[in-house]
Amino acid sequence: CCGGSIATEAMPFKKRRLIAEDAMLKMTADTQPDCLVTACPACKKTFGDLNLTEVKDVAEVVVEGMR
Repeated sequence: CCGGSIATEAMPFKKRRLIAEDAMLKMTADTQPDCLVTACPACKKTFGDLNLTEVKDVAEVVVEGMR
């Protein structure tokens, strides 16, 4: 979870941001991917706001593959 879903609106921004940073670092530390792909709009926005790696929706990746 990115920490940016509606369910976490009760948490302060700083805490949600820490959740997002922690999740992103855990997912990317070993592999350092060029892009993180998600099906969740909240994750796309929240992880994208971190500017640590490119974040795309799975539909964007599918469309790119069709070109």
